[in-house]
Amino acid sequence: MSKKDKSKFRKRIKAEILKQMAQSQSALTTPTAENIVQKTPASASTLGENLKQEISLPLAPENDPISPIRKDLKKSGLIISCMIIVVASLMILDLKTGLILKASDWLFQIFKIQI
Repeated sequence: MSKKDKSKFRKRIKAEILKQMAQSQSALTTPTAENIVQKTPASASTLGENLKQEISLPLAPENDPISPIRKDLKKSGLIISCMIIVVASLMILDLKTGLILKASDWLFQIFKIQI
């Protein structure tokens, strides 16, 4: 596909997207005050039912595309906090006993590593 064809293709796609957006926005326009006044008044029960139908979440929790990400972030936060606790406890243990220094010296002797 040449650059000229790609340019035409992109323009056509953009035009289609803009057309779809305009149609969706025209469908979502709010009624004007004149339209509201001209409507006949409804009983309280039908008005409540209409409100229940109109008020709904855009995405149900099971259909929410962000919920798996939130779960992963919670797990990552839990893992990171556990790692911080382990490192902090090792630091305190090393300050009191010098255990890490002794263990590292022991490993250097076993593997015959020289600095």
